[in-house]
Amino acid sequence: MKKYITMAAIAMALALPAQARNITHQFLIADALQSAAAQKLIKPSISLYFGTQLYTQGETRGLGIARGKEKTEAEDEKTSCYVSFAEAIFILQKKARKQDANAIVNIVSYYTGGPAMSSETQFECHGGSGYTSVILRGDFIKLPQ
Repeated sequence: MKKYITMAAIAMALALPAQARNITHQFLIADALQSAAAQKLIKPSISLYFGTQLYTQGETRGLGIARGKEKTEAEDEKTSCYVSFAEAIFILQKKARKQDANAIVNIVSYYTGGPAMSSETQFECHGGSGYTSVILRGDFIKLPQ
């Protein structure tokens, strides 16, 4: 009888859905831009305008979405979020260069399945089991020289 109870308990435990970790963090954009990863990856040749920051009107070149994802094995989540942020900006800048744009405007945090977070000062980072993820969306434009 004990054997059947033990087997039933194991079967029920295996049938439970896995609980994925998903913690939302908000960090300052200014701090992330000063991080070592940002200094290494982000190029000043393409201007960045977050949320509703004002910019000179330019020629629209397209829309881009980019995801930065970083493993957190040896880092704290804040540092990992900064790396994920820098990677997402780096990817957006790479896409902007292909569109012959020199600025990315209206940059917002964009997490799949949720509303975009528009802020001039903060970005959203999601911490999972062993990784962090930052998804950014922005418009590519060509500013007048």
